[in-house]
Amino acid sequence: MRTFLLAGLLILTLGQAAGQDSFSEPEPFPNLEQRPFNLWMDVKLEESQATFAALARADFDAIRKSALELKTMNRLEEFVRRSTPGYSTQLRVFEFGVDEILAQARQKNIEGVTLGFQQLTLSCVNCHKQLRRLEEA
Repeated sequence: MRTFLLAGLLILTLGQAAGQDSFSEPEPFPNLEQRPFNLWMDVKLEESQATFAALARADFDAIRKSALELKTMNRLEEFVRRSTPGYSTQLRVFEFGVDEILAQARQKNIEGVTLGFQQLTLSCVNCHKQLRRLEEA
């Protein structure tokens, strides 16, 4: 189901990106009513919740699986949203957190995974703070 959802998101996103003139000014950040990428955030939220549940169970295989899906979503989102001011920085911070989760899960280091998850959480909170500031401007 997730693979189908990810494939659908990719098709919709690439279709949207293909219809844009590559030489035009980047579009301003959409307001709440216009944000089609809420779906991206919803999928990332669902997967991060799965990561947290696996972390609570110390299920390192499930942690790695969820973290890899988060990494894939992050790369797709970065490709689509790279022109949004400051957003790509937050995406890189998010990726750093995911990479830390993966590295620590490979070593079966629950404390390290927990720290990586905290970094991931901070990146989400900071990104959403930035998005709210852009919406208010």
